[in-house]
Amino acid sequence: MTGKTVCLFFALALLAFGLVSCDSTKKPETTTAAPMTTTTTAPMTTTTADTTTTTTTETTTTSTTTSMPPTTPDPNKIPKFAITEDGNVCLVVEAKMELFVPYFDTKGKLVKSFNIGQDASAKGKCAKDKETMTLSWTPSGSPKPFNLTLTFVKLPSSASNKDASVVQNIMFQYYLSEEVFPGTNATGGFAAHAKGSFFETPASVGYTCTAQQNVTLDGERPVSLGVSSIHAEAFRNSTTTDFSEKTFDCTTVPDSNNIIPIAVGVTAAILIVLAVVAFLIGNRRRAQGYQTI
Repeated sequence: MTGKTVCLFFALALLAFGLVSCDSTKKPETTTAAPMTTTTTAPMTTTTADTTTTTTTETTTTSTTTSMPPTTPDPNKIPKFAITEDGNVCLVVEAKMELFVPYFDTKGKLVKSFNIGQDASAKGKCAKDKETMTLSWTPSGSPKPFNLTLTFVKLPSSASNKDASVVQNIMFQYYLSEEVFPGTNATGGFAAHAKGSFFETPASVGYTCTAQQNVTLDGERPVSLGVSSIHAEAFRNSTTTDFSEKTFDCTTVPDSNNIIPIAVGVTAAILIVLAVVAFLIGNRRRAQGYQTI
């Protein structure tokens, strides 16, 4: 065996020994797998805001004022007025009332009429034995209102009249002005008054009368009041303005203007009967005298 061969053999032996030695001393290799970290990526949300575009249109409004025609009162409607106190409607009057007011201008006497319509206001007072109603209205152009006051009173009770009532006083206050009475020779406040027994009822019932009744109101310048289609109830105990069914109509009472002629006629008839009786008695006595002779 040559020297080169020995050297080669010796080298291979050393190499083999080195490998074995290394394997025997080398610690086993431990491989630790790192935990896998999963990264979750949240989905990207893209929010798109709705953009609202508001277009403002300027609108020009033209205001149109329409004039309503004036309301004409119904001439056939009868005005109705009531007085209420503490919830009790004590007095109700429904009637067509017209006042005839005289005045003077440079030519002489003139008369102007005024109808009391539903536009008049009513105020008054309730009481046990006396009730009042004042109707107020202002004629066109007048600087002051006109007032008509009716005073109802209870009459003393009797066998035939129980709770009878009557209008005892009527007062009219008015104002003379150039605007209402053109050419008037006097201006200022005036009053006319009447006292008596008007619209009398024999019991606590309503008074009715269709025919017109004229009442003269005395004063410096007498005024005439015409009342027709009247229905009046005083000293009521009610919560409504409805009339009761019981009424007393004026046609059951003779007109005061006819009382005197009726009385004269009755008196004349009685005198005629007495004259006839006296004549018959006288003739009978004469006949008896003739028979005696």
